[in-house]
Amino acid sequence: MSSKTAILLFSRSAYEEAEAKEYFSKRKERKAIQFSRELRNNSLKICSQSGLPIINFTSKLQKGVNFGEKITHAIQQTFQKGYENLIVIGIDSPGLNYRQIKKTQHILEGTKFTVLGPSYDGGVYLIGIKASNFNPQKFIQLAWQSEKLQESFSKTQTKIIWLNTLQDIDEAADLWAFTKSIFNTLHQFHLLVLIILQLFQKKFLPLKIQVRKKTLSPSFGFRAPPAIVTINY
Repeated sequence: MSSKTAILLFSRSAYEEAEAKEYFSKRKERKAIQFSRELRNNSLKICSQSGLPIINFTSKLQKGVNFGEKITHAIQQTFQKGYENLIVIGIDSPGLNYRQIKKTQHILEGTKFTVLGPSYDGGVYLIGIKASNFNPQKFIQLAWQSEKLQESFSKTQTKIIWLNTLQDIDEAADLWAFTKSIFNTLHQFHLLVLIILQLFQKKFLPLKIQVRKKTLSPSFGFRAPPAIVTINY
């Protein structure tokens, strides 16, 4: 095995994700499914950029009655493949980038710490854990899918390094908050364009986004020289 560390992508299908979360109104179910696909594709792209092995644990492979049982089973199964460290992510934090994954890898391979990426709702968007620190009995009992998850991790894991806080997208309000957070940046700008299309277009249109840097007048209020984004339909 060439790598001690792997990424565990723990997720549902686009249809299941759209059913479980309220990105848009019920009348826009098809748009929600398409948006879920884009979130998933974005996560896969980030994983690929890290250069680490990717274990894609879809709902067909998940076993258990509740979320805690399912994610614990997934981690157990992946550790049994021989990896020493796992970086567990989902698809609902588009602000995550490969640099954070690489940072997590370096921490796991160089220390005995657990790495957590906190989200604003009290949950986590990333779990970096060593096989030597993984206790299935305690892990399954964490306050999964609640605002107390970070607190419960702090009680069971004594050595934690926290990454920067990101926005999870579980409902329309989260989507709007994420949109505002990236409006004046190029980071994940393509997702901002997709959000706008999903909200206001009658049907999804495939996009090709070209970015070229060009300095604009300071009156625009940008913190740094912005870029001109050309959208080709």
